[in-house]
Amino acid sequence: MTAKITFFLTLLLMAPCFKSKDIKLLDATKQTIIAGRKETPSKIRYSVLIIVLKSSKKLSIESAWVGSRKFMPVIRDRQTNEIADNFVKGDTLKLLFTFIEGSNAAEETKEQKPEYSGEGVIRIRVKKKSFSREIPEFRSLPLIEER
Repeated sequence: MTAKITFFLTLLLMAPCFKSKDIKLLDATKQTIIAGRKETPSKIRYSVLIIVLKSSKKLSIESAWVGSRKFMPVIRDRQTNEIADNFVKGDTLKLLFTFIEGSNAAEETKEQKPEYSGEGVIRIRVKKKSFSREIPEFRSLPLIEER
């Protein structure tokens, strides 16, 4: 009995030494939008819902990658839908980015893409170090056909 208590106390005291995650992925979606006119390009809208486990003083979102395309996501507060420059630990944020066919905004880059096996990845910076958080899969939303 004493050995079990000692073991659990040791784990409890060592817990701060273990690396914690910086964000928690809640959901990731993609939605294809087909334009109503031939000359208007189609697009894919991506949305990633996360909980931040550190404040904006310690953590920043650098980029998002899908395939070999790099995106600079717009970060919005889930509750207010306002741009979230300053957030606190526990906030739920939406990362929004769009691929537009024929646009240079998210074209393939020569920059070294992070290694990942899922459908995408989020690059974050904690203090002075960069990390990747994989997006295993984007859930597909129904196709939108604009008229």
